[in-house]
Amino acid sequence: MFDRLFTNKQHKESAERLQALMNAVGHELSIWEIIVINGNANHPDNVVWYSESLLKKLGFTNEQEFPNRIESWSKRIHPDDVRHVFAEFDNHFADRSGRTPYDVTYRLQHKNGQYRWF
Repeated sequence: MFDRLFTNKQHKESAERLQALMNAVGHELSIWEIIVINGNANHPDNVVWYSESLLKKLGFTNEQEFPNRIESWSKRIHPDDVRHVFAEFDNHFADRSGRTPYDVTYRLQHKNGQYRWF
């Protein structure tokens, strides 16, 4: 399912982890993953993947409507939540020890324009 997204060994291992997680918890889990190149969340070679259930919760049906790019997610964050969301995002990626989780509650804009908490 995820193999078409990944081109190198690290990406393929990530795809295998995601597939195992989806198989274990079911396809209703709304998750996304980003593989960040050189610690740069805006690197053009970063790989982003969104689960089908996340797309459905946002009112989208496929990757054409909600492309696997960071902007698909980031442009839908509620304006009042942007600063907090990205501060936590930056803190998570800056911590090379892995002890800073990315565990943030915020609003995302549904396809119909309304915001929902995630």
